[in-house]
Amino acid sequence: MPIGKTSQMDLLFFGIAKDIVGTSQLNMDFGEESPNSVADLKQVLKKRYP
Repeated sequence: MPIGKTSQMDLLFFGIAKDIVGTSQLNMDFGEESPNSVADLKQVLKKRYP
C-alpha cells in the first residue's frame, strides 16, 4: 500500500496579513494537494482565514 505524500510550506506574513492570520510565521500542511501557483495559495488561505 503506497504511503501518501503530504505537502508542507513555511509561510511568512507581514502587515495586515500578520494581523489576520495571528502570527508572522506559519508552517502550513496542504495534505496531498499542494498549491501550484500564488493564486492557488491565495485561495487556500482565503478558505482557512476568511
